[in-house]
Amino acid sequence: MYQRFVSTSDLPETPLLLTRSLVVSLSNVPLRFYHNNETVFASLAPALANITSFTGTTQALGRLVQCIDGLRLRSAYLVDVTGSWRLPILETITPAIDTLSKLHIAYELGSSSLYAMSSSNVEYLIVDVLLGLLRIDGDFDIAQEAAYLTASVPRLRCVLFRPRFQMESTAHCVSAQIIEWAELQRDPRVWIDDTFVPIPHNDDPHSLG
Repeated sequence: MYQRFVSTSDLPETPLLLTRSLVVSLSNVPLRFYHNNETVFASLAPALANITSFTGTTQALGRLVQCIDGLRLRSAYLVDVTGSWRLPILETITPAIDTLSKLHIAYELGSSSLYAMSSSNVEYLIVDVLLGLLRIDGDFDIAQEAAYLTASVPRLRCVLFRPRFQMESTAHCVSAQIIEWAELQRDPRVWIDDTFVPIPHNDDPHSLG
């Protein structure tokens, strides 16, 4: 399927130039597309130069940034959890992050990988809060995590926290702690969605894509 996509990108007036939203799913595209065939990716990416919305991993976004000069996105959903983000890739995608107005991330409690947002123009942030490989205990300061996230985005106008866990009791525990922190802050930018949305046990804990 992806080979047809590549062939379409080679057309003289490829309709892919009209594409505004791109969703990259590793479950549908062979890994060799990213790792072993940079020539193919390099030929495909320029046809997507006009996209303004991206959904996929930080690695896939990094490849786009490397292949498309002046990529300007308005919104992005980075599906790999922040605990798996790596500094070299973050440094690569920072130019794209800087152009965003809306960003959706999967934040793993205990991670602090928001380097890429320190100079961004992100105004609207959605944070899916995940437990990852950590455990909630009495010493884990979720309020501090929420404060860190809010302070990491200098132009923030609204942040929506959405706890996402396998166990409903864990989700409610995290929601309650974020709500308590938000009420103390009295920050109108902070919103919480405490609707329980379970994550299936067979999901990869390091990717929501």
